[in-house]
Amino acid sequence: MGKVKSVPKRQYTDEFKLEAVRLAESIGGNQAAKRLGIPDSSMWNWMRLSRKGKLKAEGGRASPVRRTVACGGNWRTPRWIGRL
Repeated sequence: MGKVKSVPKRQYTDEFKLEAVRLAESIGGNQAAKRLGIPDSSMWNWMRLSRKGKLKAEGGRASPVRRTVACGGNWRTPRWIGRL
């Protein structure tokens, strides 16, 4: 058995989390986590917080802002953001 590759600790904005939850609601939590390159556990925690109403962007709601994320050392805007 090989070693499990760990994901470095990252900080995400509430706005990113809300957009990720929206994506998860449309395609499923596991698929969204895989597409975004985030741990499944983070996605499920954000979905749980969103259902409880405890996950809010600054100003109380998420705006459709294009985010830039790290992808293998390169910076890019994810394609899924335009589809939400």
